[in-house]
Amino acid sequence: MERVGALRYSLVLLVLLPIVNAAFYRTRPQSTGVLVNQTVTLYCAFNGLGPSEVVNWYWYNPETDDKLYHISARGRVASEFSRHSIVGSSRRGEYNLRIRDVQPADEGNYRCSVFTVRDAGDARLTVVDALASPPSIAGNRKLYNVGEELRLKCRSEGGKPLARLKWYNGTKLLKPTEEVKRTEPTGDTVEIELHILFLTRWENGANITCLADQGVPGVSPSQATSVQLHVLYPPAVIVPERSVVALEGRNVSLSCLSEGNPPADVTWRRDGAAIPQDVIIRNSSLLIPRVSQADGGSYLCEADNGIGPTGTGQITMEVIFPPKIKPTFDQEISVLYGQDVFTVECSAEGNPKPGVSWRRRDTYQPYDNPLTLSPLNYQTEGVYVCVAKSNGFPEITRETYINVIGRPEVVSEPASVSAAGGDMVKLTCTIASDPLPDDVIWELSEHDGKKLEFRTGKAGRISVTKTIITANRVHSALVITSAESAHTGEYACTAANMFGKDRQQFSVYVTEGSSDVLLVAAVTIGVVLGIVFAVLIVLCLRARKMPVCCFSDRGTRSCALSPCCSRSNDGFTTKPPLDTSLKITQDLTATLELQKLNGISKQRSTISLDTVGLSSQFQEAKKFEYGSLNTHRRGYTEDTKYQRHCPYYIGELTLRQESKRSSSWKRRPSTEGVVESRTLDSGSLDVRSAAGCQLHTRIV
Repeated sequence: MERVGALRYSLVLLVLLPIVNAAFYRTRPQSTGVLVNQTVTLYCAFNGLGPSEVVNWYWYNPETDDKLYHISARGRVASEFSRHSIVGSSRRGEYNLRIRDVQPADEGNYRCSVFTVRDAGDARLTVVDALASPPSIAGNRKLYNVGEELRLKCRSEGGKPLARLKWYNGTKLLKPTEEVKRTEPTGDTVEIELHILFLTRWENGANITCLADQGVPGVSPSQATSVQLHVLYPPAVIVPERSVVALEGRNVSLSCLSEGNPPADVTWRRDGAAIPQDVIIRNSSLLIPRVSQADGGSYLCEADNGIGPTGTGQITMEVIFPPKIKPTFDQEISVLYGQDVFTVECSAEGNPKPGVSWRRRDTYQPYDNPLTLSPLNYQTEGVYVCVAKSNGFPEITRETYINVIGRPEVVSEPASVSAAGGDMVKLTCTIASDPLPDDVIWELSEHDGKKLEFRTGKAGRISVTKTIITANRVHSALVITSAESAHTGEYACTAANMFGKDRQQFSVYVTEGSSDVLLVAAVTIGVVLGIVFAVLIVLCLRARKMPVCCFSDRGTRSCALSPCCSRSNDGFTTKPPLDTSLKITQDLTATLELQKLNGISKQRSTISLDTVGLSSQFQEAKKFEYGSLNTHRRGYTEDTKYQRHCPYYIGELTLRQESKRSSSWKRRPSTEGVVESRTLDSGSLDVRSAAGCQLHTRIV
C-alpha cells in the first residue's frame, strides 16, 4: 500500500515539474506604427526559458496573403530578412526584433513565441505614409445672409493609411444629427460634406474645421483646415438702462448698444417731440447737457445696417425738479365784504408731485387747497400763503393779499359805563372799512328823546378824536372830561362809506355822588364785616370747649362738656342740645333769635325794617360774661346761688322808637328746651332758659 502511494506521488511531481519550470512572457510585443524609411523595434522577453527552448519570430500580412513567414530562431535571422535583426540579452531572455529602413511591404502582423507558450499573441506593425498636405474645403462663400443654408465639402488625398475626416465648429464636434454626411474613400482620396440648413446670427464668425487623422498617434499627427463663416444679419439693439432718473440742471448720457453684421449706424429720435438742439451724439450715446424739465420723456435709438429690419431701443428719462407754483392767482385779490364764499386754487408742478396747502401769514392757521373763506369780513382780510412741498426739496411759497372792500364794520364790543359826577368818561369805537369812512359820527339819545350829534372835534365837555390805525382800520374816541347827570344816555358810534354803514351802541350812567366817597365806604364796610366774621369764628371755637354744670334734686352739681343735664336715676341726666330763642316784642316788632348748636352759639335775626334799624357799621359782638344767676326752679331755694356757663352772644340793637313798654312773659315751646323771655321797662332783657341760665341783653 505504501509503495503504491509513493508511486502516485512521484508521477504527480513528474507531471507538475515541467509546468512549474515552463517559460512565460515578461514583455509581449505591442502593435505600433512607423513612418516609411524609419527604424522600428518590436520588444519581446521571457522568463523561465529552458536550455532546450527556442524563441521564434514570425510575420504574416492578412491583407495580402495568409502565409506565415519564419524570421528568426534562437537569435538567428533568415537571409531573406536582411533588414531585420534580433537585439537584446539572450541570458535575460530578451529577443527584440529590429527593422531598419522600413518599407510599406514590412507592414503586417509579427509574432514572438516559444513552443511551450500557448497564448502567443500578434503585434500589428503599421507602416505610415504621412499626408502630404492638409485637407481642402470646397463650397464656402465669403458672405452668407442669415437664414441661408450652408454646404461644404472636405477632401483629403494621399497618405497611408487613408485619413479619417471630421467636422468641428470651434471645438464642438458636429454630430450626424446636424446634417453631417460622410462618403466612403475612393482610391487614395477621401471626402466628407457638411450641410447646415439654416444659418443664424450665431454662426457669424464661426470657425468650421475639417480634421484629417490617420489614426496613428505619435507617428503621424492629424492635419486640419478651417474656414470662417461671415453671416450678415440685421442689428439688434441692447439698452443697458431702460429708465433713467435725472436731476434738473445736470448732464445726462443715454446709451444704446447695437449688434449686427455689418455694424449698424445708430440714430436718435424722441417720441412725440423733437430732440433738444444742444445734444451731442457720440458713437451710440446721446449726451444731453443741463437737462431741463421739458427734456423728460421717451427717447428712441434706431440701428440700421442695410439688412432689415432695423433695430429699435427705447429709454424713458424722468427729470426730477423742485416744486414750482404756477401764477394762477394775483398777488392781491379784492373781494366784497359780506360775500358768502370765496375760493382760490393754488396749482403747483414738480417731480415728485408736490403737496399744496395754504396758511395765513400772521396766524399760521392752516387751510386746505383750494383756499375757501366764508363768510367774508374784515377779519378775513390778510396775507395768505400757498405752500408747495416735495420730498427732497425745500418748500416754496407764493403769497396773495385778500383785500376785503365794502361797508364799514364796527369791530369793538359794546359797553355800559357807570361814572360819578366829575369823572372822565371815554368811549372807543374801532371801525374796519375799505375804503375808510369819511367821518365817524357819535350820537347821544337822551331820556327825553332828544338826540345830540358829535363829530370829530370838541363841543363843550365832549371831544371826538379819530385815529387811522392801518390802511383799513380807524379808531374813534369820545371823551367826556367832567361827566354830569346830563351826560347820562345811549351813545351810538356810526361809520359810513359808499358801500353802506354800521353802528355800535354804548350806555353811560352818571351819578351825582362822588365816586371816591362810595369807594371808601365800600372798602370800609368790607373790612368791618371781615373783622366781625373772624371774631365770631374765634369765639365760637372757644365756646365749644366750655363745661356745662348740671344739678340734681339733691343739690349736687356736675360739670361736663355736654350742653345740658336732665334727671336720671341718680338725679343727673344729659339733655339734648338746647335750642333756645329770644323774642323781643314791642308795638313795632323786632325779633332776635339765639341758637346753640353743639356748644356753638350763633345769631339769627329776623328784623322788620320798619321797626328796627341796624347801624351802618356793625359793632363787634361781645361775649356774654358769666355771673351769679338766681334760679327759681322747683326743689331749690331762692338763696341758692351757683355759677352757670351760658355761652350765648348777643348783638346790640338800636330801636328807632324809645317808648317804654310794660314787661310781659312769653313762653315758647322748643324741641330741645324752653326759653322764657320778658321785656323789661328799663330796656334790659331778662331771659331764662329751661336749663336754668339767666341771660341779660341791653337794648339801646
